[in-house]
Amino acid sequence: MESITEDNRIAWAVISIGLILELAIGVAGWAAGWMLLKVNLLLELIESANATDIGIGALLGAAAALLICLVVRIVKPLQSSRSLNILSVIAKATWLQIVLICIVAGIAEEILFRGSLQPAVGIWPAAVLFGLLHAYGRLYVFVAIAAGACLGYLYLYSGNLASVAAAHAVYNLAVSSLVKIGLFPIPSNAEEGQAATEPA
Repeated sequence: MESITEDNRIAWAVISIGLILELAIGVAGWAAGWMLLKVNLLLELIESANATDIGIGALLGAAAALLICLVVRIVKPLQSSRSLNILSVIAKATWLQIVLICIVAGIAEEILFRGSLQPAVGIWPAAVLFGLLHAYGRLYVFVAIAAGACLGYLYLYSGNLASVAAAHAVYNLAVSSLVKIGLFPIPSNAEEGQAATEPA
């Protein structure tokens, strides 16, 4: 059992704010889906959940996390992203905190971006909006737009919101785990808040 430290308390405060924001995103997505598409996206997500599609989504999310880890090692400008502060919080968070924020963010953001916005505006406009939400640096916006488009195509081809939410949540969890165990490439000035990339 991890002992509670001041770093854990700070992480819990930051992650609690993040959870509130992510829940607001999820509620906004659910409301937009209900008003624009006359669909209960939360119910669709639950009903579409099956082991095969969730497994495929999870594998794709894990592969994407390993790819972004490699890309960040190679493309040094990505290491100057403003998300470093978030990464330093993740590094100090408990595993429970990490799992909570990763799962809630994956589900909530997919309800909004793929569930309600993509059918209304299309894959690429939804991906651009997704990228702008993850604007942790100029270069990272393009990474997030590409990730949003990939998630959009996965949703288009699978027709399964649970698969996309699993991909997103596992990506978040894999990147956060790499940060937590010290394998994600964060420059040594990480504690000063100058660089890297965050779970989408």
